[in-house]
Order: sequence, then C-alpha cells, then structure tokens
Amino acid sequence: MREIFRNKKAGEKIFSIWWFAILVVIGTGIVAGVLMYYSESVDVREWESGIIYMKLSDCFIDSGFLVDNFKDVNIFSDCGLEQKVFEKPSNFYFLINIFDENGNLIKTYGGGDSSFKGECEIQEKDEKGKAVKAEGYAKCLKRKSMVYYYDENNVKTAIIEILTASNQFGRRIAVV
Repeated sequence: MREIFRNKKAGEKIFSIWWFAILVVIGTGIVAGVLMYYSESVDVREWESGIIYMKLSDCFIDSGFLVDNFKDVNIFSDCGLEQKVFEKPSNFYFLINIFDENGNLIKTYGGGDSSFKGECEIQEKDEKGKAVKAEGYAKCLKRKSMVYYYDENNVKTAIIEILTASNQFGRRIAVV
C-alpha cells in the first residue's frame, strides 16, 4: 500500500499553485502600500509655525515674566533661530510686539517675508467677522499673553503678541 502513494507528485503541484497565488497577493499589497505612501503630499506649515512660536515664546517668557534683557535680545543667536532661513526669499515670518499695560509699544522684533503679515490678516477675519480659508497662503499662528516684567525694581504688566507664519509646502516624498 505504501508503494502506491510513494511516487505521487500531484499534491506538490497543487501546493505550488497556492504558494504562487499567496506571493502575488502579498506582493501586490506591498507595492500598493509603497505607492500610496510615496504619492502623498505633506503639509507641515501649521506645525512649523507652531515650532517657531514655541521657540520665540520660550526665548522671551520665563515663568510668566519677560526675560530681563527683553529689550536687547538678539533673536537669532539668543532664541536658536537660523538667520539665513529668514532672509529673503523666505518661507517663514515672525513678528513680536511687546506692549505695556497702557497699550504703548515697548519693543518690536520681526523677521522673514513681511508679506505673510497681510496674508495672516486676511485669514483672520473678513468683513463679516468670519475666518477666511485661503489655499496657498501661509499658515499663521497669533497669540497674545499677559506677562510681567521688572522696570527699575518695580513689577509691571505687559502684553506680548507673537505672530508666526510658514509657507513652506511639503513636497512629495522623494526616493533617495
């Protein structure tokens, strides 16, 4: 009886057909996944704007107080920003305004492509008070914070307004 089944090869042929079918399904899935991943565009403008905001905020505000030398800060060296990134033509912008408690401007700092300021104002509100979604415009982040500062050994209140913008579009992921 053993000799009847000993030389039969049909089972191996059926098994190899299924093996190739499984390889084709797995290979098709891998190729489809890779194509979907590499064809996706990346938009990181909001994140970049937030990162710039956090760097500037950390540079100027320490535990609710303005840093002692806030009138003499060198934005690029003291805040860890690269100056060449903000030189024209630039994809980034920032504006820092520091006001006293009466609303008088104490100090202002700025850098990058100043045309983004207008784009940020357009996106803030239209005539009816509604925010405008503008394709192709820079993504902006604007925040005001109430802080304290020392002026001749007196503690005073100030408002710091930080506006950051990024218009660096992500591109398709390139295969290196």
